[in-house]
Amino acid sequence: MVLAVVVGVAGGLWWWESRDPLTLPASACWSLVDRSDLRALAGDEGGTFTVWHTTGGYDDDGSRFTPGVRHQTCGVKGNQRVLLTIDVWGMTEVFFHGEYELGHRPARADPERQLDLGPDLKTWVAGGAVRLAFRCDNLVTREQGVVALEIWVQEDGRISGVKSAAAQQARLDIALRVAKKSAEWSLPCLNKVTFPDRATAPPL
Repeated sequence: MVLAVVVGVAGGLWWWESRDPLTLPASACWSLVDRSDLRALAGDEGGTFTVWHTTGGYDDDGSRFTPGVRHQTCGVKGNQRVLLTIDVWGMTEVFFHGEYELGHRPARADPERQLDLGPDLKTWVAGGAVRLAFRCDNLVTREQGVVALEIWVQEDGRISGVKSAAAQQARLDIALRVAKKSAEWSLPCLNKVTFPDRATAPPL
């Protein structure tokens, strides 16, 4: 049962509420999250599920996907926790090099593990998060100093995150799906970026 659809133009916010994650609209998260993803991420969670889009610095609701031009977010929340947050933004040369090309990552309580998805992709997995980045040469974003795109897919595991292999795989699948569309949609990458058809999440 759908409870509400609300659009807030001034705040750049769009959301939708439902009693079942599988009845959330197909347009949610730019139509890049499917029913199997939501079921894996929700686990036994019940109650009301909420989807929202936001966009930084623009007076629209964030549902129009324009990767690289602005920071965009889509999220899905249950009663107790955030099941999913997808962030997509552009990276400058200095930021991309510092985050992904120095050959090391800082030690953390939940250490990140690098995942090999081919020479064009930089991918790190840590607990309930996947980070994926790739170089993207585009005539519009080039003028803004953007040389790469980064996708974060994560949950808020501080409360009662789902620590299952299915949830981890769903996060990786979503990250790869969003990355592929980011290279193709609206402002396509002029350089060739090779994506795998499928990737397997590392063991938890």
